[in-house]
Amino acid sequence: MTDKNDLTNTKIRALKSSTSALKNGSTVSVNVPIGAMRVVFAYPASLQDLSSVKDVNGLEAEIVSGFSKTTANVEGANGYDAIEYKVYYIDFANPNDKDNYFTFKI
Repeated sequence: MTDKNDLTNTKIRALKSSTSALKNGSTVSVNVPIGAMRVVFAYPASLQDLSSVKDVNGLEAEIVSGFSKTTANVEGANGYDAIEYKVYYIDFANPNDKDNYFTFKI
């Protein structure tokens, strides 16, 4: 995200989706583009907590402790009933200045 505004249902639904269903133990790589001010990773609350986040360009450093956690009710496609999601995010002091990747593990 290029802003640090509230994490609303609409913003969470607009995030890029995984190409496969997430489950406990899933690993997902997320591009952190130039200009990003916030990185957000959200998934159904029925899954376990996030266990790891690796900064790929930062020598695979473990950065999960830098993420904040909240929950949000997120509607399904076509306005279907909302379910609770775990939402993890990290805010940067300055816009990201080079392409990067984070690897998330549930």
